[in-house]
Amino acid sequence: MHSLSGKKTLVTGGGSGIGRATALLLAREGADVIVTGLDAQAGSETIRQIVAAGGLGSYFQADLARVDDIERLFADIKRQHGRLDCAFNNAGIGGMPTPILDASIELFEHIFAINTRSVWLCMQHELRLMQGQRGRSIVNNSSVHGTLGMSGHSAYVASKHAVIGMTKAVALEMASAGFRVNCLCPGATRTSMFDRWASEVANSSEIIKSAVPLGRPADAQEIAAAALWLLSDASSYLTGQTIIVDGGFSVA
Repeated sequence: MHSLSGKKTLVTGGGSGIGRATALLLAREGADVIVTGLDAQAGSETIRQIVAAGGLGSYFQADLARVDDIERLFADIKRQHGRLDCAFNNAGIGGMPTPILDASIELFEHIFAINTRSVWLCMQHELRLMQGQRGRSIVNNSSVHGTLGMSGHSAYVASKHAVIGMTKAVALEMASAGFRVNCLCPGATRTSMFDRWASEVANSSEIIKSAVPLGRPADAQEIAAAALWLLSDASSYLTGQTIIVDGGFSVA
């Protein structure tokens, strides 16, 4: 149904959380998965799990905050794989609340370098490597807070709003060439980032229960299932869309 067999599919930030869950699911569906991330041990562990389950995968280390690392990453992918069919631009960072009056320009620039600039640059390279392929699909990972505000996180919220905007613009620009570009917006999800927040915020479980109608955070596999659908031919008439997977948080 998903028609991902044999497709070379890139997952950025694939060493943990949503990225790892998506990489494992893609491999199970027959994709040849290319994982990138800064943590070589974590990325290699994702590939170990893919191969142990009988799938195909390869890891490339890259710091997506660095423009030269992104250029090297895609040169290596082109040299070793020759093409891309699909990509999940998942890598991103969050952070603890920082009032805007206390936030530094360095914090703002670091968040935007990873959450926004890297997505734009990765799409640029991905589109070039996807020329001539069928079923070409890019999914950008934003956040439910790319559609809402969040006190104390002005830079993060701005960076995730920007991901949604560029997704729409690129989807329009590339539709006539047969590319699909969509945006995934997860809500609270059990990842290492979520666990750090939960460990530092008093009554975190009660906060989630009161804020999320389904009463719990998502498992990473639940977000991965949505990413899989967006990347696959099962969503072949969908482009430029923002898909929110948040347990009802944004409509409560």
